[in-house]
Amino acid sequence: MDKPEREEIRYGVTPYGFRRKLYAEALAERMSRAKEVFGVNIDLSETSFLGKLIRNMAWDEAGLWERIEEVYFSAFVNSSEGTGLDNVGQYLTITRRPAVKSKGILTIKGVDGTKIPKGFRVTTKSGVIFETTNDAVITNGQVDVAIVSVAAGKSNNVAENAVTEIVNPSFGINSIVNVKATEGGLDTETDKEFRERYKKSYSRGGGSTVPALTAALLDIDSVVDAEVVENVTMETVNGIPPKSVACYVFGGSDEAVAEAIFQNKAAGIEAFGDHYVDQEDTKGRKHKIGFTRAKVEDVYVNLKLLKDENYKGDDAVKRAVLNYIGGIDEDGIEYAGLKLGNDVVLSKVIGAVMCMGGVTDVAVELSKDGKIYNESTVEIPKNHIARTAPSKVMIRYV
Repeated sequence: MDKPEREEIRYGVTPYGFRRKLYAEALAERMSRAKEVFGVNIDLSETSFLGKLIRNMAWDEAGLWERIEEVYFSAFVNSSEGTGLDNVGQYLTITRRPAVKSKGILTIKGVDGTKIPKGFRVTTKSGVIFETTNDAVITNGQVDVAIVSVAAGKSNNVAENAVTEIVNPSFGINSIVNVKATEGGLDTETDKEFRERYKKSYSRGGGSTVPALTAALLDIDSVVDAEVVENVTMETVNGIPPKSVACYVFGGSDEAVAEAIFQNKAAGIEAFGDHYVDQEDTKGRKHKIGFTRAKVEDVYVNLKLLKDENYKGDDAVKRAVLNYIGGIDEDGIEYAGLKLGNDVVLSKVIGAVMCMGGVTDVAVELSKDGKIYNESTVEIPKNHIARTAPSKVMIRYV
């Protein structure tokens, strides 16, 4: 009985996924073919001319297979990255959130009647440049005018009293200062954040469904997370009136949130919440759109560190904790952190600190009131969001 022929190895797109040809496989194929053409006694050693040529060609072929594999996986949201991930977003007609500029109010003091033109530039000592968004005139010795950063990103959020320098000094202006910190600056959405929003947006085109409304809220710039709860009964359930939807949102402006709800909720369904904004339809009729701001759960962190000579400092450790939990640091930079209803997991706080380097051991205690600390995970209620701050992260050394 004849033996069955050995099944040929398939490369590229197969029924089991993509299989690229490795360098060792490409080399073995080329050496086998060379022996068929030139004879089995041909010298294919690493020092021979033909051996070197074949190895170089096999190396180039393996590199091409790697590029082809990258092209294949760029079509999937879990494996694509960068521009490839942006292209995947087009399947659901969503785009990566761009970096956002920081905004604030500038107080300008000087001679009455001095005109402040739109685009008047000021800066911090560290070089963060802002410009005014409208014309203004100094009256009674001073004027408040809106400013926006020239560049976008979290690094353009500055603390109060940081904007003190005038880029192009003008006659009649004595001093400038931002009494309050500037805010709103955000970095370009990362691949991880975009993937999470993409998966929550699967039902974006689903009309007035709960998933579609949730996706519309998540599309708003600066919205960290959102959750929509509906009550389809004829009775009040958990404080939500009959036949209504309750939207819990963290981040985003009131106007943008209300517009997203108005444009995506079903007709005849009440948008319930503890905060209401009027929305006008195409006929000029006003509709009250309600939503609820997610309640912030303060989290206090007590760290006992054992450090070595590579320790990067307390500020770096605190930023690592903020990056996991979420909150605003002393420079006004906001960290997205955890989503609605996510618990603050003790082991993940430990991992965030240990990943910094320079920390050989750490003991972590968590608290919700800053008084009673426990070495256990902090549970966050649904529709609440955990947040911390540098002042809530205490560090001691052992």
